[in-house]
Amino acid sequence: MTEQTALKEILKPVGISAFAVLFLGLISSELFAMAKKTEVPVNPAALTTVALQVDQVEACPRFAPIPRNAPIAALRCLYSHDYQGVTFQLQGAAMGVSFTPAERVELLVHRDPSEIAGRQQGRSFDVMIPVKVHGVRKGGELLADPEPAYEQAVSRKTLHERLAWAALLVALGAAAFGFRAIRRIWREDRW
Repeated sequence: MTEQTALKEILKPVGISAFAVLFLGLISSELFAMAKKTEVPVNPAALTTVALQVDQVEACPRFAPIPRNAPIAALRCLYSHDYQGVTFQLQGAAMGVSFTPAERVELLVHRDPSEIAGRQQGRSFDVMIPVKVHGVRKGGELLADPEPAYEQAVSRKTLHERLAWAALLVALGAAAFGFRAIRRIWREDRW
């Protein structure tokens, strides 16, 4: 056996563990980033119920914030004379509900529009204040339930975080294995 092949055999465990640490560290970093980017909607227990009459259903104005994975054609907004200056932007499960003008509904919203109705946002007088609608009730029947979307987002975020921590722990184990291999080489004085 030549000196070069002997050196390769000696350093092989160190190289494998270094590669494993690097690879698992990158995977852990990506999983933590995915967990951070996962959008979790408002907790359904914290939503406010607003009863109103739908006066107008239109496409949302182009300045309204667009959810990440929503098709632009599906973005609809509700307008009511009960809340002047407020745009009710449909989100999640509420985007699939059909509305007709002069219909009374209960909306599950992320903030109370009665506190902000009549106020203007920004400098322009034609800018409406957006209020996100996460759920819809009509006649006591829940047409769009925000609970499944919330639970799915929370479970996805938790899964990404757990996998990231697991990858990080395995990377630490690989680093410990590499450190022990280096100590073994140092003690055997193969240099």
